[in-house]
Amino acid sequence: MASKPVPTIRESTRSYETWLGSYISIIPAELKLKHSLMRSAVFPFLRATYYRWAEVFPEVCKDLASAPEALAVGDLHVENFGTWRDSEGRLIWGVNDFDEASWLPYTNDLVRLMASALIAIDADTFVDEAVAYDARIFGVWSLDALGLCCFRLGRFEESARYYARAEALTSGGGEYRAKRQLAEARASR
Repeated sequence: MASKPVPTIRESTRSYETWLGSYISIIPAELKLKHSLMRSAVFPFLRATYYRWAEVFPEVCKDLASAPEALAVGDLHVENFGTWRDSEGRLIWGVNDFDEASWLPYTNDLVRLMASALIAIDADTFVDEAVAYDARIFGVWSLDALGLCCFRLGRFEESARYYARAEALTSGGGEYRAKRQLAEARASR
């Protein structure tokens, strides 16, 4: 049985905005601003298009989309983490956006967070230094995880590239230099 063709991004956006407009009043000037921000760079596009992610993730990541379901954030990305004070005045850090929470394959949040971190560290355009710091941390963790996966799969050249990026982000972090050198040595065999 052939799968249904994935709509274009324009069709998806039009469909989503029509659906949204059936529940809330859409302010045309705000929608125009959102579209402008979506066109401005990859990260704002990712942030603004969770509906598209939900549409293509099961098709693009078939193996990962069949993972067991868990209560997920859905629209998880590096800017969905932050700090706030709880009712007792304690400083709390964590996820601060749950409006797309749903039962999803647990891999959805992991892949989306890693994708957002890798996009964010390449863009490096954050105004908020705390968000930039979180993006770098998640980016390094993501590169480390990708490097390890590639290494275990015997894809040593790819592994070395991921570790080299992590090394550069950590100002020549010795741990990533050692991992990169090991991967390069295995690749040259």
